[in-house]
Parts: sequence; structure tokens; C-alpha cells
Amino acid sequence: MSTQKLRDWLEIVGLFSVVGSLIFVGMQMKQTQEIALANQYQERANNQLELIRTEMELDRSFMSVMDGSPTNLRANPTPETLNFLFNYVLYAWFTFDNNHYQYEAGFLPQDHWEGQEAGVTNLVRECTVRWIWTSVRRDNARRSFVDYVDSLDHECVPEDDIPPWRRPGGGIWKP
Repeated sequence: MSTQKLRDWLEIVGLFSVVGSLIFVGMQMKQTQEIALANQYQERANNQLELIRTEMELDRSFMSVMDGSPTNLRANPTPETLNFLFNYVLYAWFTFDNNHYQYEAGFLPQDHWEGQEAGVTNLVRECTVRWIWTSVRRDNARRSFVDYVDSLDHECVPEDDIPPWRRPGGGIWKP
């Protein structure tokens, strides 16, 4: 084999090595960017959740809400209990939105997401607090999460999407 042919082959091998290295570096950069985006999203969710968590910690209504479902609060809810419930449900929506993002990005295992799906479905079907999604959180959530939530079946009526204090007859529900 002549020296020129050997050089040509070495240049071809070198070219493929450079191209392969660039592809590998590009894949690493893409993965790093995806991780950074997921971390940023998590941090934004954490900031919102911390605000809500602080409200919940200041409110002593925790046990009265946790002792029964939101449906059981229809009897004689106090303004404090309703305020806590509002924050608790809003906290859940931020958490579910974040987990949906993490799942879509491939950072949340399928089995963990299946548990989250059950929680989202239960929350969507709880008509008493549906307005928190439709009137407060929906417009600020990610489009893919909104589409996912909107695709879930529920038996709520259109009035359930209106904050209680804006409904005919009003009520004490006002966070």
C-alpha cells in the first residue's frame, strides 16, 4: 500500500472519528439541556409550593380537612377550613403538573406516574373543588398538562368551574 493511500485511509478514519465525537458531544449537550430544563421547572414548582405550604402551615384547619373528603366539607365549612382546602388543592395541582412534566421528560418512572394519574383523576372528579383548576391553575399550567387534564372524564356541571363566591347565592368560599 502506498503512502498516499495510507494517508487517505487515515484521513477518512480521522474524519469519521471527528464526526462520531461531535455526535456524542451533541447528544451529551442535549441531555444536559433537558436536565437543566427539568431542574428549572422543578425549582419554579418548588417556589410556588413553598408559598402554598407556608399558608397551609399557618392554618390550623389541616386536621378538619384531612378527616374527610372535600365532599364532606359541604355541611358546615369554616372560612379557615375552606382556605386551607384551597391551598391544599392548589398545592396538589402544582405537584401533579410538575410530575407530569418530569414524566414526559423521562425523569419519572412509569409506575410512579401511574400513582400520580390516579390522584389527578380523583381531583378532576371532585366537583366541589374543580373551580380551583378551571379558574385559578388551568391558565398557568403547561399546555400538555392542560390537554391531559381536560381529556379526563368527570361528571361535574359547568357551574362547578365557577368560584363559589361568583355563583348565584355566593357562599363563604373565598380564599
